[in-house]
Amino acid sequence: MKNKSKLLACCLMVFPMTSFSVGNNNFIGAGVSVGNSIYHVKKRTSVDPLLTLDLSFGNFYMRGAAGISEIGYHQQFTTHFAASLFISPFDGAAIKSKDLKAGYDSIQDRKTQVAAGIGLDYDLSDMFNLPNTTISFEMKKGRRGFNSHLTLAQAFMLTDKLSISPSIGLSYYSAKYTNYYFGIKKSELKGYKINTVYHPKASYSGNVTLSTNYAITDHIGMGLSLSWDAYSKTIRKSPIVKQGNEFSSTLNFYYMF
Repeated sequence: MKNKSKLLACCLMVFPMTSFSVGNNNFIGAGVSVGNSIYHVKKRTSVDPLLTLDLSFGNFYMRGAAGISEIGYHQQFTTHFAASLFISPFDGAAIKSKDLKAGYDSIQDRKTQVAAGIGLDYDLSDMFNLPNTTISFEMKKGRRGFNSHLTLAQAFMLTDKLSISPSIGLSYYSAKYTNYYFGIKKSELKGYKINTVYHPKASYSGNVTLSTNYAITDHIGMGLSLSWDAYSKTIRKSPIVKQGNEFSSTLNFYYMF
């Protein structure tokens, strides 16, 4: 039971990283991520080292993947409902002009933003008889716009050591956010591939993720995640966007304490 409870906690805690931690497990991990980009980038597939962490200090927490992605305060109001207030230091779909192909590299760099947010998390185990199932909602706002995310995730124990967790999600991006990361200004019409101004309105995306976790020992484990994101027409029509979907995978070894 010890292995099972820790594995369930880590499975719902790690994927997606924006969900609240389940239980009182802290973990640090390292691995590698592989994925493509929706932009017209020079490197079709990127392979990057990955550092993950989820640390709690009472009600305060810190978590991240390849950096600190969230610092916040978490409050458990009932056995099923929790809420948090947090800061995301690196929110957004950043891209550098030097990473884009020739003809698309006339744009200004799109930078991340510091965003403040609120998150809500509800355990559906009793309401709909769905064990180990959570629904999470968060919304974030920064100087470059507003975005929100709704995620439904469920964990299944296949053995005392092995679990899988499928999740589905829907994200919304405000017009200001979409315009900053995917729009084109007149001053950027210098590349021969970019020849029209583009001022998009609000947009959205959908996500499907399948995560697997294996407890090697009581404290050491490994996780594999496969994720697919599909973006709305508003984003796909951007001159700097090559395709409307992206696929990514991560392999991670972690230590829980």
